[in-house]
Amino acid sequence: MVGAKLLIEAPDAVQKMHEIYLEAGADCITSATYPASLPGFLSRGLDEKEARHLMGEATRLAVAARDEFWQKHDPPTDRIRTVAAASVGPYGAVLACDSIPNVAAVGINCTSPLHISSLLAIAKEHTTKPIIVYPNLGNRFDPVSKT
Repeated sequence: MVGAKLLIEAPDAVQKMHEIYLEAGADCITSATYPASLPGFLSRGLDEKEARHLMGEATRLAVAARDEFWQKHDPPTDRIRTVAAASVGPYGAVLACDSIPNVAAVGINCTSPLHISSLLAIAKEHTTKPIIVYPNLGNRFDPVSKT
């Protein structure tokens, strides 16, 4: 819940977190959308436009932190890549980003292993890029009890 809550209450802290990771030597940062979701933001009282803005803001903050870092350091131009991944199910969709040149791979994450084979088949229909798979146990998160 921290990522979603910080996106609403302290987006500067999210960007700062990314900057700290980069300064510490991270080669990869991820957006702060775990476990954010449109339904989660809506249940908190945001309207759909605000919820969608926050999901996009997570990526914008990561990119801003990266750009800030690269202003201080030489960017690794041979490694400037983006990986797009999404959970699948009621809160997400397989991302097909074939038309975006700097997207190096697409992924399926936070999804039960039971669904991965069929989702890989669907993803292969929509991209020629490498596909990254990062499933979980398939458990469901209850936002009320936070379990």
